[in-house]
Amino acid sequence: MEKFFRYRYSLLQLIFCVAFNIAPMSLATAADNCTADTFQVPISKAPAVDVLFVIETSSSMSDIRQKISSGIAGFVSKLPLNSDFNIAVMLSHGSTSNLSGKLYQAGSEPLVLKSSQLTNAQIQTSLANKLQQMSTDFAAEPGEEGLFSLYNGVSNPALLSEIQAAGFLRPQAALSVVFIADRRDICAVTPPGVPEETDPAKLAARFRDCEGLTAAGLLSRLSLLKGTNPLLVSGIVYTGPSVPVGKEIGYGYTDVIRLNGGNAIDIGQDNIGGGLSPVIALGGQASGQNTFTLSHTNIDATTLKVTVNGQDVLFTYDSSKVTTLLAAPEGASVVVSYCTNYENPYVDDCKVFENADQWESWTPTPSLMDLEIKNKSGNISEGAVRNLLVQNRSGRLRVDSAMAVSSILSVSGDNYLRVTGDIGVINDVGGSFRIDKSRNVSAVLNSQGTFQLNAETLGSYTNASGNACIRAGLIGKIQSINGTKTFIASEINEISVEKGTAHVYGAVIKSVLDTAGTICLHNGAKVLNTSHVSGFIGICP
Repeated sequence: MEKFFRYRYSLLQLIFCVAFNIAPMSLATAADNCTADTFQVPISKAPAVDVLFVIETSSSMSDIRQKISSGIAGFVSKLPLNSDFNIAVMLSHGSTSNLSGKLYQAGSEPLVLKSSQLTNAQIQTSLANKLQQMSTDFAAEPGEEGLFSLYNGVSNPALLSEIQAAGFLRPQAALSVVFIADRRDICAVTPPGVPEETDPAKLAARFRDCEGLTAAGLLSRLSLLKGTNPLLVSGIVYTGPSVPVGKEIGYGYTDVIRLNGGNAIDIGQDNIGGGLSPVIALGGQASGQNTFTLSHTNIDATTLKVTVNGQDVLFTYDSSKVTTLLAAPEGASVVVSYCTNYENPYVDDCKVFENADQWESWTPTPSLMDLEIKNKSGNISEGAVRNLLVQNRSGRLRVDSAMAVSSILSVSGDNYLRVTGDIGVINDVGGSFRIDKSRNVSAVLNSQGTFQLNAETLGSYTNASGNACIRAGLIGKIQSINGTKTFIASEINEISVEKGTAHVYGAVIKSVLDTAGTICLHNGAKVLNTSHVSGFIGICP
């Protein structure tokens, strides 16, 4: 059942957080059965976006230019980290201006402002220079031909080549065009009921530059240029129905915006920075990650703690997976600390010690040292030892807590060990042998009699007879076994049963080889591949 845990995101994470198959790094903590898995959330490559501001340069813009510049600065401040935005400005000049259809540079600032090279603050400063220090085009009264200037730039091969050489209008990039004007475009087709233009200079410019130029034609040219890449046309204009004296609804620009399905931001009414948020969305949202698979199983859920960049977070836990309620952002360091318990969830399937209770009546000898038991017989009981080696021994042995076991060689009799760390090789053991709480066991060889092992991983289990119950999260190889064996695991790389029966609980068995015996599958266990199998593999009653 899924459990829910309460921790807290910091305010910074709540603002910036926006799920992967990463191998965790396991770090041991002070407690013997406690650990921490560290995950580094990968950083994905952001989509490339070119943003072009096409701005009117007439003197009527002077009273609102600062407001527009501040609004655009707010937009720039929200560009996400690791984004790939290139930003440029084009002036709304007609055909008599040598700036028509070209990217604009006001001074020493870069022609194209690239987020890969500049900070957001640097982009804000340079963009403000471009927007507030502009040349006018008096032949276009004075600079109200945004539609023509843009069309000129994308249709004239020489101008287009110059723009692309500067790192703009990149073939693989999305394109966002933002018109900025407080009047209608000179080439606009006004709707019925709107007075026609009567200004002689504007009429001359219209006659010179606007023949055949339509909103639909411009949008078609932009679409042809971008192909399958996203195209968004927006405008910071007056949208009506009423406008201040001396201003006009942005006809022409609003037509292109409507045909594209973009956003017309009203200069007088709307939040300019907020209105440009769809432009930021073109750059994609950081996907982050919120699901993390832990390196251990059989976890004590009450000990779980999850931090993202050092801050406690809300999360849920189910099986061996932790899911944060808010995705950890790209590049974040996620640490999941926890302790494991070693209780056997299939204890009813491991009744190989009918007299296990007898161990509880022993009184161990307290100690904390390295212990070697060689060539000894009789009963031995120890409390806590640092490192244990057992060799050529018979009789009864009990060790309550060993931090590590170097090896167990040629041992018979009744043996009960609790091991909190790793075990090297267990070879040539007989009688009854029970090992609880061990972490990683390299190999068990030539096991006879009754054998029970509770571990996190087991490298190999070979040439074994008698009855046994092995519980481990991961078992590498099981080979040349006879008798009745029970294996409880999440994954077994390889198994072969010469004769006898192997009961497998819950594991994915990658390969079954050279098997003449029986493999019974329980609790969802399954086999992926088989080779040279003459015995039985399947669900047993």
